[in-house]
Amino acid sequence: MSKDRPNFVCQDCGARALRWLGRCPNCGAWHTLVEERAGPAVPDRTLPAPEAPALSAIAQCGDGARLATGIPEFDRVLGGGFVPDSVVLLAGDPGVGKSTLLLQIADRVPGDILYVSGEESAAQLKLRASRLGIGGERVRVLGDPDVDAVLGACLRHKPALVIVDSAQTLRTADMAGSPGTVGQVRESVARLAAQAKSLPYALCVVSHVTKDGLVAGPKVVEHLVDVVLRLEGDNQYDFRLLRAVKNRFGPTGELGVFEMAARGLAPVERSERLFCPGDRPPAPGAATVVTCEGTRCFLVEVQALVTPSPWQIPNRRVTGLDPNRVALYLALLGKLGAGLGQRDVFVNVAGGFRLSETAADLGTVMAVASSHFETPLPPQVAFIGEVGLRGELRAVHNFQARVREAAHCGVTRVIAPRGNAYPDAPIRLDAFSELREVLAHFCGDLVKHRGVT
Repeated sequence: MSKDRPNFVCQDCGARALRWLGRCPNCGAWHTLVEERAGPAVPDRTLPAPEAPALSAIAQCGDGARLATGIPEFDRVLGGGFVPDSVVLLAGDPGVGKSTLLLQIADRVPGDILYVSGEESAAQLKLRASRLGIGGERVRVLGDPDVDAVLGACLRHKPALVIVDSAQTLRTADMAGSPGTVGQVRESVARLAAQAKSLPYALCVVSHVTKDGLVAGPKVVEHLVDVVLRLEGDNQYDFRLLRAVKNRFGPTGELGVFEMAARGLAPVERSERLFCPGDRPPAPGAATVVTCEGTRCFLVEVQALVTPSPWQIPNRRVTGLDPNRVALYLALLGKLGAGLGQRDVFVNVAGGFRLSETAADLGTVMAVASSHFETPLPPQVAFIGEVGLRGELRAVHNFQARVREAAHCGVTRVIAPRGNAYPDAPIRLDAFSELREVLAHFCGDLVKHRGVT
């Protein structure tokens, strides 16, 4: 019998090599290749041919069969709650509140819960539950992260929901290597998912993230599961954002907002003004935009600071926005004659929020122009619209919902592209075709004096 050949696997991307290398040839990461050896070979055996039923003969799983968690924000992101036989992957940075949120869910979900704690001992989990005011009469705790033990506990207790914290602590005898390696994570999650698909319980697995913000482990794990959720947050703020990155049973891109409190994560159902205080005084460099995340709309304040640069190469810093897109705005303003070539420009999204959609283009441009021309923008005015390379204003999606949310938050006027104008708006709606028209409207004589006509 020949000796097993070594197999080195990158822990970041899953690439394989026949010998150890200091640097992964696929992703370029250093010191990430770990040796993995396959388990004993399984003898070949002939299995009977299974019967494949017709799609029309399969019983449908309706929304009424969903397992509601009792937390409205979490249920809405999932699309109505856990679907039986489904696998959910919850990823997030260390300390963001993943374990706390799942422990709160375990206390509220009807039925028995199996909580597999691989990172904390049972006593530590009990201490966390006591701090959150959770009794846990229906929550069974398994401190052994061995996959065979988890599968056996699921068969014995028949829980409605199984929580595994976390995938990086699981181990299986079918794969060599320490827990957390690519092979161990892939094989462990695959075995747990296979049993969850055959038994009537939902499975929720916690996963770490890499330094680049990606889900740790092999990419195949994200394909195995039905739902991928990401819990985001900044230690400087109490708010946590739950995003649906992948969802086979609901909308992708849905967003839930939570606030970290003494009793855990509290859902925030009316979060319009969390990232944009409505009582701020008028000041140059601040503009209100209305952004959409999934089915929810938020009012967000974009701040800009433009100052003369003491350096030969001006300084440009962006937080909460795409720096490449902000560079596009500055080039467009320069084309219109704003003269930002020797100016330091700093752009920030207040409240730690991150804007990724183009509907925030107009508000961001107006914040920079407001700071440059020292012209305050009224806080009761919201800006919605995409700005093209030629300076034209382009229509955005879900516009009427944005206007309704702006009106609900006390905004009295919306500046928008002409393509989005519609009659009977709940508040005043001013439509423009070109960016230069908006600049001239708010900055007036200052713009003409500096060359924008």
